[in-house]
This record gives sequence, structure tokens and C-alpha cells, in this order.
Amino acid sequence: MSEYKLYNVVPSLITFLESLTNWYVRLNRPRLKGESDDLNWKVSLNVLFDVLMKVNVLMSPIVPFLTESMYQNLRKVLRKDSKLNQESIHHVFISEVNVKLLNEAINEKMKDVMSIIETSRKLR
Repeated sequence: MSEYKLYNVVPSLITFLESLTNWYVRLNRPRLKGESDDLNWKVSLNVLFDVLMKVNVLMSPIVPFLTESMYQNLRKVLRKDSKLNQESIHHVFISEVNVKLLNEAINEKMKDVMSIIETSRKLR
């Protein structure tokens, strides 16, 4: 990013957003619509909101005006005392990565599941 070459960032971002919509949203559609119990509905929406907020914050140095606009809409549902609730996205602190939360074994298993599902879709 020292040279602001967006073509280095955008492909990874597109891949992530496609994974989010094609896997999380699609696999959790009934939960997101509230077709299960209230707890599942709230958890699934909160996870999606959290991911969208974090991606938006991380993108803010790259596309400041677009992310500011999205942030102003997202912050409408934040609690007043939330550390994410700032006047601007550019005042939100970008947190450090917690490497203890990374689990490569789970990532590999999920890649296997995704591969099986994609193969079955192609066979249909």
C-alpha cells in the first residue's frame, strides 16, 4: 500500500466478499431471515454485521469516501457507548490480529467442505 496500488488489494477483497456472500450468507439464509429461533437469528445477524464492520474499517484507508458512507449507515445500529461508534470511520481504531483465534485445521476442513459442495453443484 505504500504506492497505493489498488490492483494488489482489490482481487483479495473481491475473493473475500464472494466467499462471504456465497458461503456464509447462502448457508445461513434461513437463520438470517429469522426462520429459526431468536438466538440463532440474532447471532447470525451479529456475526454478519461484525464482519461487514471490520472489513469496512480495514478498507477505510484504501477507499475512504465509500467506506465512510457505509460506516455512517452501519453505525446507526451501534450502541452509543460502543468503541466502534465514532463520528467517522477514520476515528475507529484498527485492532491487532489475535493469532490465538486462527485455526488452520478448521480452515482446511472448510475448504474441503466447500470443494465438495462446488463439485456437487457442477455435477447437477
